[in-house]
Amino acid sequence: MTLVDNNSLNDEISVQNIFSFTNEKKLSLVFYLEEDMYGLLAPLLSFRDELTVNYARSRQDLDHLIKVQGFDAIIYDTLNFSPDHFEYLEKLQKQDLSFPIIAITADYQSDFVDRLFDHGVEDVVAVDELSSKHLVRVISYAVFRRRHLKKVSAFEKRHAGIIQNATEGIFQTTPGGSYILANPALAELYGYSSPEEMIDDLTNIEIQLYIDPDQRKRFVEILRKDDKVINFESQIKRKDNTVIWISENARAVRDDEGTLLYFEGFVRNNTDRKENEKKLR
Repeated sequence: MTLVDNNSLNDEISVQNIFSFTNEKKLSLVFYLEEDMYGLLAPLLSFRDELTVNYARSRQDLDHLIKVQGFDAIIYDTLNFSPDHFEYLEKLQKQDLSFPIIAITADYQSDFVDRLFDHGVEDVVAVDELSSKHLVRVISYAVFRRRHLKKVSAFEKRHAGIIQNATEGIFQTTPGGSYILANPALAELYGYSSPEEMIDDLTNIEIQLYIDPDQRKRFVEILRKDDKVINFESQIKRKDNTVIWISENARAVRDDEGTLLYFEGFVRNNTDRKENEKKLR
């Protein structure tokens, strides 16, 4: 088994755009690794100054570390996975941990990966794509998502009535193109029975939603440059594959250091107006 550095990773969004290590405390991580994986990762991670790394060599060690010390994430080695590991992950899940679990795996079968997610794993790293740089990126994304979802949850509690009862679609999306939040009106507009169904299904907005993927790219470019977009019109494909026109008003949300966090805005169905305009030509 060898660790690889994949040049395509250079095209990913930098960790600094998701999680500013220079303005935050170091990420505190606990790794539950088998002997082989420990031998591979430990030397590489020792050079990552932005991390505080702890190693658990047994589940008893991991239980003790979780009990006595707070962490930002757990990295769980599943290369020599046995069924009782699912029982242990379920036990961790029931503890309602405030930090994510990221699994390292060589088993890419969807059934196995789905079971990992069902038992509380938040993200998966393929061993043949594993490098310390890539692993830190995945961990940073997961920590960012978990922290941000807490803020979203608090926002929803304060403004649940407004969001749930609004007649316009309301959304929050990541710059990468997945939904963080959607209200019932948006789910209905896009042909879904609930916001949860829509968020689970639309994991790549650019490809899955927009008829012209370049429209999403233009949408993101404008928001990155101007921090807002007004009456941005696009054709999108609903769940039932029918095509409609939409108009979006959105803004970019940034942290105190100017790092882009997410986009939020409103969506209206613009199909009737576009068809009327076509008839008048």
